[in-house]
Amino acid sequence: MTASLTDMTIVMPTYNDEPSTLRVVLKAAASEPVEPPLIVVDMSTDNRIRHVCDEFGDRISYHHYPESTGVSDSRNRCVALASTRYITQLDSDVLPDHGWLEPLARKLREPDVAVVGSRVLPRWLATPPRLFKSRAAAPLLSIFDLGEETIDVVRLIGGSYSFDRELVSDPPFDLALGRKPGDALALEENALCEAARVNGFRVVYVADSVVHHMIPKERLTWRFMWSRARVTGRERRLAGKVESLPRPPRTINDKAFLLAIAPAILTGMAQPEARTEMRSS
Repeated sequence: MTASLTDMTIVMPTYNDEPSTLRVVLKAAASEPVEPPLIVVDMSTDNRIRHVCDEFGDRISYHHYPESTGVSDSRNRCVALASTRYITQLDSDVLPDHGWLEPLARKLREPDVAVVGSRVLPRWLATPPRLFKSRAAAPLLSIFDLGEETIDVVRLIGGSYSFDRELVSDPPFDLALGRKPGDALALEENALCEAARVNGFRVVYVADSVVHHMIPKERLTWRFMWSRARVTGRERRLAGKVESLPRPPRTINDKAFLLAIAPAILTGMAQPEARTEMRSS
């Protein structure tokens, strides 16, 4: 059964993104059937993103929001600007396959489903270290690949996901938990999923909605990975628990990668934190 996209809005927060990458992503997103509304909320410090959006004319609704306090604030502004019930968040460095939106829309029509997420595969823009291709490395690179079957999950890894705004909090994203300029810590999507589940609704991984996270050369270094692992440690400390996603048994490469990042994760877990602890709502 084909789901209508007329009550879906694609939204994208941006911040000093690489214009050439953003142009490719927007072109793919803007080519979806029925042309659902596409909103960009930009907290950039320059006009490069505005110029890219201008290339698409009326197809993209661009909003400059330099006073945004971070990604959660920008995402909430995106939702406030949308007039549809269903919202699809698409990251500015995630390239969607053609037709990626329809499977999300179809699953979201089920009455007990609040949040649905795409299968996020890597698109390497340079050759990664061997261990970066392990499944254990995937979450730190914003890869969300649980296989080819659609399944219920406890949480998503952002990149591309949709939600029913009538079944989540208003506003959906906690400002205290979102990523901010200069600080990569981000728990707002975890909180969105947890709140939906606490309220009796489902969170679903939709395998036939496929997108590709474009991973640049500068992220394919151990220096970046250790920095990201420290953030992961901070996130675990704030969340207070780690709910596992379904994955196959660990390989030798998985174990080697986890051993390599363990000191950085422990450092992050021990780091003093001024942020508000995550809580269900």
